[in-house]
Amino acid sequence: MARALTWWGGGIAVLALGAVVGCEGAGTATATPTADPVATATLPVIAAPAATATQAATPTSMPAPTAAPPATPTSTATATPRTIATTPAPPTGTAPVAAPAPAPVAAPALPEVTSPKVAEATYSVWMSGAGRYRAGQPGTVQVVLVPKGEWHCNESYPYKLKLGAPPAGVSYPAPVVRKDAMSVTPQRASMAVPFVPASVGEARITGTFSFSVCSAASCQVESRELAITVKVD
Repeated sequence: MARALTWWGGGIAVLALGAVVGCEGAGTATATPTADPVATATLPVIAAPAATATQAATPTSMPAPTAAPPATPTSTATATPRTIATTPAPPTGTAPVAAPAPAPVAAPALPEVTSPKVAEATYSVWMSGAGRYRAGQPGTVQVVLVPKGEWHCNESYPYKLKLGAPPAGVSYPAPVVRKDAMSVTPQRASMAVPFVPASVGEARITGTFSFSVCSAASCQVESRELAITVKVD
């Protein structure tokens, strides 16, 4: 039993010695930090692919911008200039030209006047005149012969008008007017009788007209007194 205690005591001593050694080792040992496997991991370096020879030689170029087509001009209506009539100014140093005086307005013509007709079975004869005459200016009246039915004016007869005495203020170029002052057709004959009124008022023209009308069987020679009154301004 004494041997057992001796072994047990020796065992305890060995254990005690080991604990001391263990404690000393623990006091002098330096703690090595454990590296973070993620932080200390070395990442592989991925190198960029080398440029090919063509890419290195030829710079990358952008396509040139396409020129925009020219804009079509918008059609605009061209206003037509309005011409304004103007009276040109007279040249410097010259007197302005006076506007022409307006022409006098002619008095309206009066209707034709006629004398009472001498009407027979074979003809009608009368005198006619213009509606207006001017004092001091020559005028004319007409002697008119119109046959009737089968009768016609005798183109071979020497027609004449013997004028009566001229009234005051009237004169005749010739006292007798003859055939050469006539226009004669089978249907109508007319003679122009000239006169000159000298004063304003009424003028009475008178005379004896000699004429002839014919049919297929015979001719008639006639004379009639004729008279007309005309107005003189």
